[in-house]
Amino acid sequence: MADTPKLPFYQDPQFYRAQTYGLLVVIVLLALTLFFPLLSFTRTGPEGVQRLDVLFNRIDATGAVGPAVTEALQAHTWVLQVLQVLTAFALGAAGASLIRYRQLKLLLTNTGIVLITLVGVLGLRVYATFAFGAAVTADGAEVSRSFGLAYFTPIVALLVLLYVRQQVRKDQQRLRESERFY
Repeated sequence: MADTPKLPFYQDPQFYRAQTYGLLVVIVLLALTLFFPLLSFTRTGPEGVQRLDVLFNRIDATGAVGPAVTEALQAHTWVLQVLQVLTAFALGAAGASLIRYRQLKLLLTNTGIVLITLVGVLGLRVYATFAFGAAVTADGAEVSRSFGLAYFTPIVALLVLLYVRQQVRKDQQRLRESERFY
């Protein structure tokens, strides 16, 4: 019997499974998370109206911000750095899962790592929401808060990842059942 040639990934029928599409969605959502604002604050204080956008790698401010607010914001910038590292790690683990789409055990392990990382990211986001909210009101200004796109993308990615893990488990079950008949 002749060996069947190995197909490139884009011609392999295994590549076109639900979990592969789910992993692609997770990768796109995590990549978007790195580029869109996490939180936005609009302050009305003694200096006038200011807008603060909290992104992953910086805090953008339009308008003058007082020294008390600046110090309070700088005290919590470590959260942004940890969020950036965790999100990049989850993005890399999801990419590794996509590359090794044929190995179901490895796929399940990698998606588990991404899942745990995303839970950590979500916990840090809740902390960041309260920490930056308290920092922005350090001088007693009125503040309105709005959540950016990057606040919600990990939640959607987490839900899609749970679906991917369910599909991988179904594939493992089907594989075990088919091996029983041989």
